[in-house]
Amino acid sequence: MNELIFESFPKLNTQRLFLRQITQEDEKSLFEVLSNEVTCEYLAHNAVNDIAYIKRLINGMQRFFDEKQRIRWGIAQKQDDSLIGHCGFFDIDKSNCCAEISYCLKNELWGQGIMTEAVDAMLKFRFVQLMPFSNIIPSTKFHICWFHSNQYRINNIRTCNNRINPQNIH
Repeated sequence: MNELIFESFPKLNTQRLFLRQITQEDEKSLFEVLSNEVTCEYLAHNAVNDIAYIKRLINGMQRFFDEKQRIRWGIAQKQDDSLIGHCGFFDIDKSNCCAEISYCLKNELWGQGIMTEAVDAMLKFRFVQLMPFSNIIPSTKFHICWFHSNQYRINNIRTCNNRINPQNIH
């Protein structure tokens, strides 16, 4: 794994989005995302009802980055830099060159291709900067888990499958 990416927080750009570091200035926007019951319906945790939790979460994101364990981007719209969700790599396994992806987006923006755009940028970052050369190893696999009732995530996975070898999806 290329540990140089942890020297300074990586910024990613797509056609419509900035994937950038989440800071304390994003506290209210992140709370808006994570306090929405519908947005959090398919996450592993319930909607947040305490802004103090968001402060601790942001501090934890920075700590995990500093410890080279996780990268969590804020998803911001280019038009106004407003935070509309988050995405990132966690459970980074340096010895096996793999990591898990998680993401969350304001529910009113579901179905617009935003997460497909963000995940595509993350996958490019993963192969080019985070774990270079691991994409040429034939045994590289993607393990994808989701709630079967989440149609938007299923569509996102199908779209991303078209960009990576479907034989390597398990």
